Amino acid sequence: FFTMRYMVLSVFIPSGALVLALERERGRLARAAVIGICAVWFGVVAAGHVTVLRGFIAERPVGSYRQLADYLVAHDITYIEADYWIGYHVAFLTGERVRALTNFDRILDHQRAVSANRDQAWSVWRRDGQCANSTRVGALYVCAPGTARSAEQRMR
Repeated sequence: FFTMRYMVLSVFIPSGALVLALERERGRLARAAVIGICAVWFGVVAAGHVTVLRGFIAERPVGSYRQLADYLVAHDITYIEADYWIGYHVAFLTGERVRALTNFDRILDHQRAVSANRDQAWSVWRRDGQCANSTRVGALYVCAPGTARSAEQRMR
């Protein structure tokens, strides 16, 4: 699954070979061979995509990010403070209903919205002990607004 984005690139190689062969090669046998090889190549790539698609259709992927996104939406949490990757996944999985303030300016509108509503922003951490009474969601920890410990307290 994690290399699927590179599988899309694998379509470009046989496509280029096919175009090049059909444009420059005059022999029928050579053209047929290139077409056959490319057809097999396209079939292998398509089979990989169909397998992943079937998996998504059959069962919704469950992971910490999905569990977190579902938790935040179910609890009507609109603003979070988190690291970049947590914010990225949550924004995507919630259709940007949850906005994230991250350590990397990814979406300026989200940064501004969360900054303006910081008193309503929940914190999401990868480790426990970052706030009093954190809620574990998957492998992540969610802290209510105003409960996050200061940097000095977290270091202890």
